[in-house]
Amino acid sequence: MPRPKLFFLKPLLVTSIRRLTQTAKEPVLSGAALTVITNPYQAKKVWPPKMTELTPQQQLRFEKKMKRRLRLVYHRPKWDKAVLLVQYTFMVACVVSFVFFSDFEFWCDEYRPSDEMRKYVQTVFGTMDPDKRFEGSLHSFPREQSTTK
Repeated sequence: MPRPKLFFLKPLLVTSIRRLTQTAKEPVLSGAALTVITNPYQAKKVWPPKMTELTPQQQLRFEKKMKRRLRLVYHRPKWDKAVLLVQYTFMVACVVSFVFFSDFEFWCDEYRPSDEMRKYVQTVFGTMDPDKRFEGSLHSFPREQSTTK
């Protein structure tokens, strides 16, 4: 019986054994920090560019690019929303306090529209009016009756 020809196995085995017995290659960065000197990759452009050496068109393009990048980097939607809410709250509080605590006199008249609003809010929207406070409760106090007969 003829022996099978395994001619393709010999180079495969020799190569595998040779690779297994080799020592590992030195890594590019042997624990050193990546600096300008130890960086294996060269920069394509000098950074930051010298603005005096750029044409006005290149300066404009550079400024647009940097503004866009800064806008993307410093975009904080939650912070922006919180700041807007605080601003609107202060504006509404200023308007409300101006209306409630103002003492307008319209055309030298003693009537002040803010008095009615103030009274309404001070009595917790009409539910705690001092005159009507004990109406309908178990502890209602008798009202003084007029004694005119």
